[in-house]
Amino acid sequence: MAKRLTEKQTKFTDEFIKNGQNGTQAVLKAYDTDDEQSAASLAYKNLNNPKIAEAIKNALSKKGITTEKIAEIISDGLEATKSVTDQKAGTINDSDIPDHLVRHKFLSTVIEITGAKAPTKHEHNFRGVLAVDKLSEINARIFGAKA
Repeated sequence: MAKRLTEKQTKFTDEFIKNGQNGTQAVLKAYDTDDEQSAASLAYKNLNNPKIAEAIKNALSKKGITTEKIAEIISDGLEATKSVTDQKAGTINDSDIPDHLVRHKFLSTVIEITGAKAPTKHEHNFRGVLAVDKLSEINARIFGAKA
């Protein structure tokens, strides 16, 4: 028999759905942490937990949010066009003019969902003092030179 979700996992699931699917914010509300880095790490772990993923899927399905429905909405968004207002007639008409701003937002969502996002640049700052007498030892380990 499959284990049930813990109280915190259940609260995480509820918060995740309630806040628009932000895992870090869900952890901050469900768990005893206020550290965003720890929260992001735990959110990643929770979202890769099959029990939690299934609970989220079931909860969304109960609200009528299925994979098919999401795909349909995204498809519509990727084909969004602008409405044109006729000032004289006072009417709003659909047009074939692409609404690139809306399409871009939906494309960003697709990229996020599919994980097709380009890797981000990470900068590292190293601080501290490296003793000069250790330099030859480090060179020996790296390059095989004699210390």
